[in-house]
Amino acid sequence: MSFAASPPMRRRQSPFSTLMGKIELAYYRYEVTFSPYVMTPGEKLALNTIVVVLLSLLIIGMVAYLPKLVVRTAIKLVYYYAGANDKLSVSSTAPILHEN
Repeated sequence: MSFAASPPMRRRQSPFSTLMGKIELAYYRYEVTFSPYVMTPGEKLALNTIVVVLLSLLIIGMVAYLPKLVVRTAIKLVYYYAGANDKLSVSSTAPILHEN
């Protein structure tokens, strides 16, 4: 009778090792998806520059415009829920709505 060997016990990794593993996996997925591993160094530089610029613009746009969008949406939701004559306010922009 043969028994299957039990898998070796995995050592608990530090949070830094786990983070590095996830970063390496993300970079591997990036290389497989966009194929920079078959490009010349100049092509890799151009592709990586485009990717970094696009990601930077996305992050800057989220930081610059997302908070304003959330506040505006919350104000509209309160208006739709409570109506125009209610004194319920959501943020510091409420006095702007009642200047009339």
